[in-house]
Amino acid sequence: MDLRRFTQDLVFLSVDAGDRWYSWDVFFKNLGALEQRPRRKVEFNSYSLLVNSMLAGHGVGLAWEGLLDTYFDTGALVRLSDVQLTTNRGYYLFLRDDRKTSAKVRKVGEWILSAATAEHGIAV
Repeated sequence: MDLRRFTQDLVFLSVDAGDRWYSWDVFFKNLGALEQRPRRKVEFNSYSLLVNSMLAGHGVGLAWEGLLDTYFDTGALVRLSDVQLTTNRGYYLFLRDDRKTSAKVRKVGEWILSAATAEHGIAV
């Protein structure tokens, strides 16, 4: 794939969330292609707007794979490449360690942890 032509021909979609989100600049930097700058970019202020724009065919987007699996499985979205980036960012589940945490809240927390462990091998 000609990366230079690729960055000139497509519209690049992303979420504008400062340093809390991967940008196209970070993506190309991780590819070792610092000189590549997409010519046409659209930034959204929410992830759902980004996904809806991708589904409408408005461009290519940076997104979390796990949240889009259904779209990939049905063909509503396709992966542009096999390139994946891993971050040191993550999600955290915090529960109070006292009697003020209800049994229902604790049960949901335990379910989330067990599902994450079973599906993704996440250590808790």
